[in-house]
Amino acid sequence: MNKNYLLSIVIPTRNHITCLEKSIPEIEANIDNSVQIVIQDNSDNNDFEKSNLLDQYNNIKYSYTNEVLSFVDNFDAAVSLADGEYLCMIGDDDGVTKRIVEATKWAAKNNLDSLVPEVLFEYFWPNSIDFPGEKYNNGIIRYLNKKSAVKMLDTSNGLKKMLHNGAQDYMMFDLVKLYHGIVKKSCLNEVKKRTGKYFGGLSPDIYISTALSIVCKKNYKISYPLTIAGVATGSGSANSSNGLHIGKLKDAPHFKGHTSYQWNKRVPQFYSVETIWADSALAALTDMKMYDLLNEFNKNALLSNCWIKHPEFNDYIENDDDKEKMSLGIRFSEVKYYALHVKHRLSRLGDKLYIVNDVPSILSANEYFENNYSNSNFVLPSNI
Repeated sequence: MNKNYLLSIVIPTRNHITCLEKSIPEIEANIDNSVQIVIQDNSDNNDFEKSNLLDQYNNIKYSYTNEVLSFVDNFDAAVSLADGEYLCMIGDDDGVTKRIVEATKWAAKNNLDSLVPEVLFEYFWPNSIDFPGEKYNNGIIRYLNKKSAVKMLDTSNGLKKMLHNGAQDYMMFDLVKLYHGIVKKSCLNEVKKRTGKYFGGLSPDIYISTALSIVCKKNYKISYPLTIAGVATGSGSANSSNGLHIGKLKDAPHFKGHTSYQWNKRVPQFYSVETIWADSALAALTDMKMYDLLNEFNKNALLSNCWIKHPEFNDYIENDDDKEKMSLGIRFSEVKYYALHVKHRLSRLGDKLYIVNDVPSILSANEYFENNYSNSNFVLPSNI
């Protein structure tokens, strides 16, 4: 018989068990018995099951699937296992902070559909990336120390802004986030009711963010980190940081586990972070039958982004039928793209960026957070 949990921390994983075994003790140190940890493991073997962590902790729900699953199918299976009223999805190299339980209780008290914490505290695992100035790092923390504030999200406007930006940089906009966010499972169930699944597209993060921003109605954002965003060797974040997420469409690792995926015709036919995001956001709108929102998609903004970042794929980007008109449109969108990023940077000028070296583990990163981050700034209004 499944216990009723307030929160399920959901972790889909594949061949990253070494990280997971180090992250679980960090998570356990910051939660209470109202929180469940769900692990959906699609590794080549079930070595995690042989560890002593499942015996050590009684709030872990573990499932191993031997059949190779796509990213989205592994995420889907993970959410299906969760018993919590609210869900928070993180990676196997991520952690949480002690305030996540208090924040979720506050969300439940105020009947929120979602709570979106800003991702302000990052931990780069040892030797995870070629961090600027350090070829081989011994673990690095990077964080912004902001004054805690809570505001209501206008997700309808956020969706349109994200689409006007070519479905790029979705973390900048007022959208619901399941990855490093907190969302009612009933809202996820509504997505599944309407689409037949929790996740689609090729990038589960932006797909579910888009879909949930349609069904979730009472959403708030908090400028305080409830999770620790980890970057470890072999993770998607590390590969992205090292420029490994780019190539010919047929070589995209995202297609692994898919038998017949239909790439959106509005998106250039090569794979990168930018094209995968755009394709997945459009897939969510299509699956949710939000055809009016599809018309908000600014293709030129996407093409501009691709043109700037991936000039080696310009042959895939340009429109051979009307190159001059397309070029002018792209250049106009390029100006808008840079203006948006300048505005975003200016809004954070008052926030000092801190970098801490020689942090050997995610447990050490959590200890630093507890001792040095401005916990006194954590404020939740009694009523909203």
